[in-house]
Amino acid sequence: MKSFQGTRCRVVVKLQFRRAEQYDVSGLDLIIGGRLSDEEKEEFRKRLDERRAAVFMLIGEEGPAAVSAMVFDAGDEELTEALRRLYLSHLFVREDLKDKGYDGMMLEYTVNQANYMGYDYLTCKVMLDRPEELKLFTDHGFTSVIRTCIDEKDSFVKLCRDVRIKIQCCGS
Repeated sequence: MKSFQGTRCRVVVKLQFRRAEQYDVSGLDLIIGGRLSDEEKEEFRKRLDERRAAVFMLIGEEGPAAVSAMVFDAGDEELTEALRRLYLSHLFVREDLKDKGYDGMMLEYTVNQANYMGYDYLTCKVMLDRPEELKLFTDHGFTSVIRTCIDEKDSFVKLCRDVRIKIQCCGS
């Protein structure tokens, strides 16, 4: 809350979560921007078109604010397992909304959707050179380490969260 000449004002931001469909490509492009190569964007759209991923969007007053994608089969048994584990392949927040908590809201919504869909675990892969992302995921319950990989090509950690366990976060 902010004080203004002795009075308190609340800023209310209207937000809506929804599942992204094929027609949402322009909204996805707005959020993703240049963070994926053309090949990665094409794979992302292909998974959406073929229903191999569940893609969710957070819509704010100024349009799409965040997007997440859960993949049903990542081709990696550590990340996905039929009806047990989903892989959170992408979590993006629009550049002008960074550090405003949208990443945490989108992450928790995605975890809740995985639980609603009947899955037990949500996995993710975090690059070790991105400590802010690692902190976000561990703060939101991704505390089980599946594997750590450090080599010349990649340095990452695969994390897992039990989606049936509710985490207190985001000021709740």
